[in-house]
Amino acid sequence: MSIFKFNLVKMAIFVLTIGLFTSMKTEMVKADVAIKGPTQVVLRSATFKTDKVIKVPDRSAQKKKKEVEKRLSRGETSTNSLVSGSKSDLISYAYDFIGKPYVWGATGPKSFDCSGFTKYVYNAFGVDLPHYTGAQIGEGSSVSRDSLKQGDLIFFNTDGPVSHVGIYVGNGEFIHASSGSRKVTVSNLGQSYYATRYAGARRILN
Repeated sequence: MSIFKFNLVKMAIFVLTIGLFTSMKTEMVKADVAIKGPTQVVLRSATFKTDKVIKVPDRSAQKKKKEVEKRLSRGETSTNSLVSGSKSDLISYAYDFIGKPYVWGATGPKSFDCSGFTKYVYNAFGVDLPHYTGAQIGEGSSVSRDSLKQGDLIFFNTDGPVSHVGIYVGNGEFIHASSGSRKVTVSNLGQSYYATRYAGARRILN
């Protein structure tokens, strides 16, 4: 074979090799590095920022609810032993239903009326309240407005005597299934509407 032919063979092998690597289009790239070629690739690193706060759900209320259910399944019926020390858990659990729709006569969990909401929340912690505002005001012990604590039931004369009920959450606020707002919401006792219709409070949790 002549040197000329040998060089042609070497050139053909070289061209085929280059073609193979080009067809594979394989590039090793790093952030902030630009690679230019038959298939140009430009890669830039980026920093993502957000001012949104990701809130991790508080599972303590759900845990307490499961503990109560276990105790009830074992035949424990003393409400004092079931709910002792669980006021903040009860409030946390009640907040899980914020925004659920108000439906007259509903007892949850997808919708509630006012006494249906308080009944459902308390029932999760071992307290069986009647589904009627006028009957719930006879439960527990009376407490003055100045002595309200988390978990106390508070009553209002919104549509006749003792016609609405909610759960006091602290700082002058209460959570309730509101027919006016058409959902479970938090309101302030200082609002003129509720301040002028306040009818009393009962302490269910000691």
